[in-house]
Amino acid sequence: MRAIEQAFSGFGRLLICFCLYWLSHTCPAAPRHLYLTWQGDTSTTITVNYQTLGEAQASTVYYDTKPRRGNISDYRFHAAGAGHKIEGLEDGRTIHWVELARLKPGETYYFVAGDPQQGFTVERKFRTIPDGHQPIRFVVGGDMSPTPSLPVLLQQAARQEPSFAAVGGDIAYANDRMTNYARWDAWLDAWEQCMLTPHGFTIPMVLAIGNHDARGGAGPSPTNALFYFRYFAQQHDRSYYSRKFGKSFALYLLDSGHLSPHGPEQAAWLDAELEADRQVPHRFAVYHVPLYPGNRLYEAPASAAGRKAWLPVFAKHHLTTAFEHHDHVFKRTRLLRNDRPDPNGTLYLGDGGWGAGARSVSKVLRWYQEKIASVQHFWVVDVSRNRVEYRAVNIDGKVFDVYPPDAPGAKEAEKVFRSLTQSQTESALPGAEYHIYNGNTHAHTIYTASHGEQLMSNKKEKENAERSGLQVDANGVQRPAKGMILKPDWQKFQGPPSEHYALAKKSGYDFYVTTDHSQDEPFAPTSPTNAAWLAAKEQAAAATDAHFVALTGYEHSENNGPGGKGHLNVINPAE
Repeated sequence: MRAIEQAFSGFGRLLICFCLYWLSHTCPAAPRHLYLTWQGDTSTTITVNYQTLGEAQASTVYYDTKPRRGNISDYRFHAAGAGHKIEGLEDGRTIHWVELARLKPGETYYFVAGDPQQGFTVERKFRTIPDGHQPIRFVVGGDMSPTPSLPVLLQQAARQEPSFAAVGGDIAYANDRMTNYARWDAWLDAWEQCMLTPHGFTIPMVLAIGNHDARGGAGPSPTNALFYFRYFAQQHDRSYYSRKFGKSFALYLLDSGHLSPHGPEQAAWLDAELEADRQVPHRFAVYHVPLYPGNRLYEAPASAAGRKAWLPVFAKHHLTTAFEHHDHVFKRTRLLRNDRPDPNGTLYLGDGGWGAGARSVSKVLRWYQEKIASVQHFWVVDVSRNRVEYRAVNIDGKVFDVYPPDAPGAKEAEKVFRSLTQSQTESALPGAEYHIYNGNTHAHTIYTASHGEQLMSNKKEKENAERSGLQVDANGVQRPAKGMILKPDWQKFQGPPSEHYALAKKSGYDFYVTTDHSQDEPFAPTSPTNAAWLAAKEQAAAATDAHFVALTGYEHSENNGPGGKGHLNVINPAE
């Protein structure tokens, strides 16, 4: 409760400050929303972004390697940029982009932005990225939204003294609607006020796109994701791009299907980028929808599309880590390669919640998960030439997960993690605890031979096939309708129980039940010692473990009885 109260009170104070800040400027063109991005080299350039209401006469930044306290004539350097508007935005604001070039790597610069006649921002400072193998720290997270938690989490991130921040989409939850511009104002105000390090450095950002940053269903078009493209000077012609940081690592900011499909064009671009950067020691991907979800289903269409297009590229180039979002939970996977555990695979970290509320998680880990929890958080990443360390930080500023396990603070973080997850369990109302298990209660396997997608009609007997139902003999054994034959690739549609269980485990199921028809030919004559029945039970027993339950049953029919109709699934019978 204390953290929540602090979040609300802090957010309230920020809102008041933002309003006073805006109203105190008598000139409508006075700069607001000052933030930093990159359009190119992170060691020698930076782009100053700011906004004004009304018509500013110029887009100008004055800067120096020494503080000048806003005295314009004292700054040794200046740069001019350009302003633009977003058509349909009712207040007519101007967004200014001024790129500073030919900067020195690893240097501190002091700057002001604005117009000599209309006014300038207060002096700020930033530091360019070193161009060698010097250690670099950055923070990363996504699913932010201007919630009461956002300012607190941003302040905790700034206290880590990062060189920059990576945002994994779903920034202001404005859905690219012009009427939601105030959500962007609130988010940018929070960033401007809170993303200052204890030493006073303004923290630059790189942003990936999320589903709430575009208009759903609109697809790629010049009028979709206008705020994302027109507010942030990053990549003007597409929704995915890359940035290098010194000589030790590179980031690939990807589009997980919101404006651009995962493949083939984007996958080919990523393949080429990773090949060009093959000498870079550490390579990270940042995107929104997870390939390995922490909350949603493993087989969700967007996740499946991402795995199909990107996993071969990740595996080919040995991607170091993928930062995933969208699910609003904490997640750390096992090392994975080609969709299976591999000690030399990629680490997947996620899944958003850097402001947006945390969602619930299952108490049972999926096959690819190492840890999971319902915690708002962001990641702190320390990169050096030969090593990367990852730390998850919650809203109270506590580190609750550290990887690799031999990194400093890992044991202490594990204690915090256990206390967080234990407190979540104990906070449930008395008598209100329940478990939700994911599974399936009815499936046909190879032992249902009479009907299913594995069959097709014989062209020569198509008319008979259409007129005839299942064939049932005098003993009640049912067979395919006349004219129905197996497809050449029938195994793709009707596999043994063991394949069903393997797919269920891979998809994160907790249980799976096979219920073949008891009257089908493989089970005739019905008997506890029937070979097909015994094989089905053996495969279920072999698939059951501490995290997954496989059950055998049968679908009982009375197709041969007097007027017999209907079906009854019998699950886990003794015989």
